[in-house]
Amino acid sequence: MLGGGARRVRPPRPPRAGAATGNVLIIGPGIALNAATIRIVISSELLEVLACPKCKQKIELSEDGLALVCQSDRLRYPIVDGIPVMLIEEAESF
Repeated sequence: MLGGGARRVRPPRPPRAGAATGNVLIIGPGIALNAATIRIVISSELLEVLACPKCKQKIELSEDGLALVCQSDRLRYPIVDGIPVMLIEEAESF
């Protein structure tokens, strides 16, 4: 039996994979991408082909380079490990 209400103190967790820290995206242990690298991964040709899955309108790269944005629906689709996640359920409104 535990006594005295003692609690274990945990050290803070490191950022999880896919977490954005400022303009740097932590992909995994020792691997990080900055916004400029993500802009290179998402080419202009790819942006021309991609459309919002909800309204089928054109999308654009966000200013920080960490998401694709649909202005008509006001949704942000995240870019995880350099891959756009074009699922309506994963989008955030802005």
